[in-house]
Amino acid sequence: MKDPRAQKILDDVYNSNDSNFSLLTEEDKKLINIIVENIDSLKAIATALITSLVKKVLDPSQDVRYHKIDFGNPEFDKKGYSARSFDTDNITPWMKDHFRRWAMKESAWLTRSIEQPYPFTLNFPGHIKNKNVKNAFLRILDKLENYDKNKQKDLAYEYLKYMISRMKEKYNQQMTNVSYNIIGGKKRQLTIQRIIDALDKYFNAKFEQKEGEAYIPVIAIYSLLQTVMPYIERYKDKKLGELKPHTASDKTSFSLGDIEIFNQDNTRFEVFEIKHKIKITKNTINDIKAKIQNSYERNLERYYILTTADPDIDPSDYEEIKKICSDFLKENGIEIIPNSVIITIKYFLRLIKNPENFIENFTYNLERTFKEDKTLKEDHLLKWKEILKELGLQITN
Repeated sequence: MKDPRAQKILDDVYNSNDSNFSLLTEEDKKLINIIVENIDSLKAIATALITSLVKKVLDPSQDVRYHKIDFGNPEFDKKGYSARSFDTDNITPWMKDHFRRWAMKESAWLTRSIEQPYPFTLNFPGHIKNKNVKNAFLRILDKLENYDKNKQKDLAYEYLKYMISRMKEKYNQQMTNVSYNIIGGKKRQLTIQRIIDALDKYFNAKFEQKEGEAYIPVIAIYSLLQTVMPYIERYKDKKLGELKPHTASDKTSFSLGDIEIFNQDNTRFEVFEIKHKIKITKNTINDIKAKIQNSYERNLERYYILTTADPDIDPSDYEEIKKICSDFLKENGIEIIPNSVIITIKYFLRLIKNPENFIENFTYNLERTFKEDKTLKEDHLLKWKEILKELGLQITN
């Protein structure tokens, strides 16, 4: 059940300019800093800590380490509470409004490392991949519950106030770093080949964090379709579906691929599946055949399977892939098109008057995805910013 008091506490802390943290030691601040510094990869821990601190402020008598109601049994000799419900109703919705990039989909307690049948004591066995973060999280709660009983509420509030202030600093800095507008430059020199060379460099860049880089070519193809569809007769009266989160599986999202184009009656017209640095093999094509056949999608005309790998198609499977695709077209009237991401973009950009519009759409979609989803990392956006400058474009934050 939603508790308006929780919303008020969070809003007051968020809007506070008070930098007085008299109850916090330097060690306390260091522990909070560890949580915030790793929030991009361990947002569930940050959410669990915020949940615990807000609960403690609202109910000082509650030992917030006991995050399940059934911890009230004699084995634990403590009264528990439903942290998952409290998070789902109060904390995660607030996070989506203020720190969307770090917000859980529903609750931190859907994360395996958190959803464990043990209290958050120092010997909590949950597998949190960063040991420093796990240690900081458990030590904060241990210090809180072993503090002067009459001051635990005040300490929890200061922990929360300091944590939110550090999160605001980090979040605002990230948004400043990745937010930029193309304000001009050598657009006439922005030829299709220069765009292709820039994308090729971007797709093959060495990132500090590899997680999420496979989503970059998906965003590129989506941006390409946004740019070219209004100018191509084939796509008249067709609708480009929403760009789906990269973490969503085809089964749970009821989709056939990463990107979908629909007819007016909402049946699928074309589907794009994007691979990153993975060659297309006969097994890849057979998997697509099965996916299409199991979907009973009969209005589908084309299924593109694209990759950033070079070569795009496994040479040893090339002839067999051609035959599989040809036979499938004859039998089902659906064309499976295996190809390179780069070659596909180059072909489509030749069909429009202003290919630089693709750069603007791609840049916007990268930034939007970063702000709304943790899939992309700051490193990914900064590399693109660097490449834009190399293209001779003037950009400003």
